[in-house]
Amino acid sequence: MSFKYVFNNYIKFPDACNTLVFNDENVIIIKDQFPKSVCHYLIIPKSKKFTNLNPIIAFDDLEFRELISIYITKAKELVKNDFLSRFQIKDVDDSNNNLFDIDDYITVGCHTIPSLVNLHIHVITNDFKSDRLKNRKHYNSFNTGFLIKFDEFPLSKDDFRRVNFKNENLIVDKYIKKTDLIYNGENFGNKFKLLKINIDKSFNKKFYSLEKKAE
Repeated sequence: MSFKYVFNNYIKFPDACNTLVFNDENVIIIKDQFPKSVCHYLIIPKSKKFTNLNPIIAFDDLEFRELISIYITKAKELVKNDFLSRFQIKDVDDSNNNLFDIDDYITVGCHTIPSLVNLHIHVITNDFKSDRLKNRKHYNSFNTGFLIKFDEFPLSKDDFRRVNFKNENLIVDKYIKKTDLIYNGENFGNKFKLLKINIDKSFNKKFYSLEKKAE
């Protein structure tokens, strides 16, 4: 079976996933096995009605959105606890510009064209400090309109992504290939290696590892 269908097995046999963190009758929550940030979790609904739908279609359903919202709150708490158990913000002054709110550091959304078949929702910290972040597509898939933030659902009828989500080439061309790499307000063009250097510098300037401190 193609890897694109891997979540099918996790839905049927949650314990088959070695990164499982939560399981009930409606969803499983797992740590992404190829995380694109320090903390990257996935909510995978079990519903047979919605599992094979594109998120744009699935989240037109108000009742389903409200149900998944409950699990988003759960997943964000898991992400928050995970991150704060491993990293702490370095000392900063008391100006409002330097205050850190972990809740504002978490993004929740779905890709316009998911890489895996079963419906899933990304819950991810905004650092993008990960060895698994290896190319322009990885970065832009989370930092452009290619990622539909959960509070954008339902998309309007004339939203470009709704109108064109079945045209993968058009969507990828617009959001991945033709969008420059933007980080902290700086345009890195197509210089992915330079982007990665700045991501690491920014993270290391802002946080220190509690794991290293314990050593």
